[in-house]
Amino acid sequence: MKAAAALLGLSWDAVQTIMDRAVARGLDRRETTPIKHIGIDEKSFGREQDYTTVLTDLDGSRVLDVAPERTQAAAESVLATLTVEQRQGACAVAADMLPAYAQAVARQTPNAELLHDKFHVAKHLGEAIDQVRRAENKALQAQDDDRHKGTRQLWLFNKANLSPDQRRRFNAIKQ
Repeated sequence: MKAAAALLGLSWDAVQTIMDRAVARGLDRRETTPIKHIGIDEKSFGREQDYTTVLTDLDGSRVLDVAPERTQAAAESVLATLTVEQRQGACAVAADMLPAYAQAVARQTPNAELLHDKFHVAKHLGEAIDQVRRAENKALQAQDDDRHKGTRQLWLFNKANLSPDQRRRFNAIKQ
């Protein structure tokens, strides 16, 4: 805002007023067409753990609304910006795995199926695989067997991204 004000030779308040009016015009022009697939996720910013809740139209690839924090109240407030018809017509909502988001989605979009985004599912799957690998490695090392040593990445990488040597080593471990 400071840079824009300096560039335009305006005060900070004038730039804020212009931005507020532009946002209001955009919201007035927003279409109320059905939105079948909705996304709701948090976005972190700054050096601290500051979060915003972001509501998106997944088919239209557009941000619909943003609210401060990552709470159930924030999720419900962004979902409430949709019309009743849009909320009831939603088929699916892809959301972060936060229980607060799940509760907001259940309350605001009763006909939509809650789906968890790929990033968080893959993260939990990777963590589970790593826990099993660590337990097996510990058990093998107790028997003076170090074949799992240094294999963490082999278990977590996509097989398509492994080199032929890594693929052979991984297959031998699996056997």
